[in-house]
Amino acid sequence: MNALMIVMAGILGGAVLLLILLKLCVRIRVPPGVCRRTEREWEEVRGTRDPGRRVLGADAVFDGLLRSLFPGEDFVERMRRAERRLPNTEAVWRAHKVRNRIAHEAGAAMDEREAAQAVQAFEKAIRSLLRG
Repeated sequence: MNALMIVMAGILGGAVLLLILLKLCVRIRVPPGVCRRTEREWEEVRGTRDPGRRVLGADAVFDGLLRSLFPGEDFVERMRRAERRLPNTEAVWRAHKVRNRIAHEAGAAMDEREAAQAVQAFEKAIRSLLRG
């Protein structure tokens, strides 16, 4: 039952994020293509059932947005430039470390709670970056 509640909360959170993204994209001067891409990619993340793949997808959406805002740098440099605009820098770094463990350690275990925390960190960071 707890896993189902976490999944449902993730789905609800994703829907809320999409609405927020639409509003933010209209209010601030984020290129429309970046907003549409972010929305489309986040929808894919939201529909992903596997917790590990959901984390990988959330990291990819976040990194894509960072690349749009800070082109030509690696992830570490983009994060350093974005840090002053992120209210949850430490949570994003932890989430990215979870992503790295999934991507680079064969058979890395991933539970729903850890995945949900990582995805929420990326979601909060995306909202902050879109606000400008």
